[in-house]
Amino acid sequence: MPNFDNYPGTPPLAPYASGTVTVGTTAVLLATVTSPGAVVVQNNSTTAITVYLGGAGVTATGATQGYTLTQNASINVPTLGDAQCQLYAIAASAGALVTYLYPTA
Repeated sequence: MPNFDNYPGTPPLAPYASGTVTVGTTAVLLATVTSPGAVVVQNNSTTAITVYLGGAGVTATGATQGYTLTQNASINVPTLGDAQCQLYAIAASAGALVTYLYPTA
């Protein structure tokens, strides 16, 4: 991978946080972001488990059902630079694998 610091006029790459979380039928915190940009989220489940994204009260059904992320799907969730953003995930059944990536500065 090239070092972009060597290219005049190209800003340096921001530091990033990333990881993979096992998601089940209880909402779990994926990321707490305080930098502008986006959280990239991918449902890496090996079986057809649907994941739902949202705030702390996200559910898999009903009025608080989160954003649907099917197997192998991904999304960029925009964040605000001046406010702490917390993104949660819950799955329709146990064993979902969710990978995230976001800037830390």
